[in-house]
Amino acid sequence: MKTQYTTTQNGDATISYISVNSHLGGTPIIIIPGVINSADEVYSAMQGHLDGYHIIISLRGRGESSSPETGYSLSDQASDINAVIENENLQSVVIFGHSLGSTIGIKAASIIPEKVKGFLMGDFPPFYPPYDERWTQHVLSFIDNIEISEKAVLGIAKDAAYADVSKELNDLPFKVLAIRARGGNTQLREEDAEKLKEICPNCEVTVLEESGHELMSDNPKGLAAIFKEYMYKVSLAQFNFL
Repeated sequence: MKTQYTTTQNGDATISYISVNSHLGGTPIIIIPGVINSADEVYSAMQGHLDGYHIIISLRGRGESSSPETGYSLSDQASDINAVIENENLQSVVIFGHSLGSTIGIKAASIIPEKVKGFLMGDFPPFYPPYDERWTQHVLSFIDNIEISEKAVLGIAKDAAYADVSKELNDLPFKVLAIRARGGNTQLREEDAEKLKEICPNCEVTVLEESGHELMSDNPKGLAAIFKEYMYKVSLAQFNFL
């Protein structure tokens, strides 16, 4: 496994990311962690399970990425993803977003639809929540144990506004796969998954067994198998076999 740590500048933010197995070439999976998670956490959880070319991004204020004074809106965070794709000069990608990373990834994909060949939603509906004071205080209560800066927590809360990205999701010209956790703390309940299929006809839903909301740490082997199957279908579609 070949691993490379890289940074790129996106306005006032320095974005850190981990590129794994780039020597294999082809279309990589771009992995977007959840709101308080970093690339290093995902890398540690998935190491030894995901053997294809993939890139894991720490969005602004997470992990080794810098924490700018301002600029934590949905669009700002989505631009971090596209900055990495541009820095790597990638012409085709598949995006997987976990939890809130799914919504941010959908926003990013809507800006560069010509480059995005597939999308996997990680146990989260297609909306951006209006983070409030209660959320802020909850996260700050254990800030020393997580991979997000206090500045980023406050910035996300300040810039947060409810956003529904189901239209952007529907506009993606391929089958989207939503991954729902089987466990009781899933953020994409069975009724939510059915609603998702109603509002987004291009969405299919699969269930990750033996997993709660933390898909990557709960069942990395099962998640990697879902990735592998989806990437195979993407490769067939790219060569017009589907």
